[in-house]
Amino acid sequence: MIKICEQGGNEFEVKTPHLTKGLKPKKYCSKECSCKKQKEYYQKRKILVLEHYGGKCACCGETKIEFLTLDHTDNDGRKHREEVGAGSQIYGWLVRNNFPLEPKLQVLCWNCQEAKTHYGYCPHKK
Repeated sequence: MIKICEQGGNEFEVKTPHLTKGLKPKKYCSKECSCKKQKEYYQKRKILVLEHYGGKCACCGETKIEFLTLDHTDNDGRKHREEVGAGSQIYGWLVRNNFPLEPKLQVLCWNCQEAKTHYGYCPHKK
């Protein structure tokens, strides 16, 4: 069976074991195309979440998405990660739960986040 890759538009051959083993049919011609599509999806979700919480560092005002992350203002991030998962899993949880008020979150850049984590404050606010 010949299919068209959903990412790159290339034709590729699909063998049919998915028809007998209950597996999902392939959508992409290669692992690279699949990973690229997944990366784009996670990037869009991260932007959605960060924009919901202000879209810029609450401390220094940094706006470059590559530098931004979420901060648990009550320092309960470890507990939250244990409950819902870490990294992009938190973004998914926030979207699925319609951005709940708890835990309290803010956007920080990595520098401000690291300073808060290691020193208990950010130098911009000292």
